[in-house]
Amino acid sequence: MNCDMCGSEKDLFRCKIEDSYLNVCHDCSKHGTKIRKVETASVIKEHSHAKNNEPVRELIQIIVPNYSSLIKEKREQMGLKQKDLANKLAEKESLIHKIESNKAKPNILLARKFEKFLNITLVGQHEEIHKPIVNTSSGDEGMTIADLIKKK
Repeated sequence: MNCDMCGSEKDLFRCKIEDSYLNVCHDCSKHGTKIRKVETASVIKEHSHAKNNEPVRELIQIIVPNYSSLIKEKREQMGLKQKDLANKLAEKESLIHKIESNKAKPNILLARKFEKFLNITLVGQHEEIHKPIVNTSSGDEGMTIADLIKKK
């Protein structure tokens, strides 16, 4: 197994580097936070889809584009003011105002709160299909960040 950053063949650690989780060697782990030592079987399991060269399907939750009008219309139908809705959801009135005026987009958790209280649908699902990246130069181990840098 190779380090995802430098490609070296050393003991690997699962690390959080910025907002990504990578399997890196001890030297590269200084760029992030070590989570655990990587066992050989878990890495093979994680990359097994790439060996089959099959597309990976990923379901992503998204907020519907017309979220602001849906929230505002339903709130008005229920006879609530923005302040009342904010109190019911334990949120700030200013946040409700920004969301209804399309100046802020709720995160998934807040959208679920709106959905539950107002009995509307704000969260939809989008499916993305990713083709695995296969590194032809180093066999079936997959591509590392170092491989990508070399290509540039």
